[in-house]
Amino acid sequence: MKHILFPLLLLCTISLHAQINWQKKSLSERVSIAFPETPKETVGNGMKSLILKLSDSTANLIAVENDLQVTMGLDEATLEATMENEETWEQAKIAFVSSMGADATLVQEEKIMVKDRKALKLVINRKTDKNAINVLTVLIFTKGAKSYNIIFNSRAGKGDEKVKEAFFNSIEIS
Repeated sequence: MKHILFPLLLLCTISLHAQINWQKKSLSERVSIAFPETPKETVGNGMKSLILKLSDSTANLIAVENDLQVTMGLDEATLEATMENEETWEQAKIAFVSSMGADATLVQEEKIMVKDRKALKLVINRKTDKNAINVLTVLIFTKGAKSYNIIFNSRAGKGDEKVKEAFFNSIEIS
């Protein structure tokens, strides 16, 4: 029986993943990411955002590029040097969590690598107006004179971990 169930389970898993037609989208000439459905794109004031609310409403997938040369006057060399300072990462964390509002609680923070870039990974719980808890997993990194926020918002904790991992693993940096 085990010999029959494993291939059947494997086939179902492969079939399920094959049904999602991930679409690669460019945030800049150096950074791209894939979405399982078509995201809404907004561009302006030195920022570009790609936002997708999954059709089943379980999660929002968000990718934001901020051109810090346009928004803050920072060039690539200055930003790279600044990112070597631990205080800069601390300020980025505080600014991001604060931007989530008073109902946001930092649950976890961790320094990781996203491809070849140092990154900050945050997990934030945020209470909704219906007293549900959204769980946001955020990756913050820089490349050139731009900063990137890649966010998976598990709405009421119902987001699929496999979709989150596929989203984050689809990041390409050149």
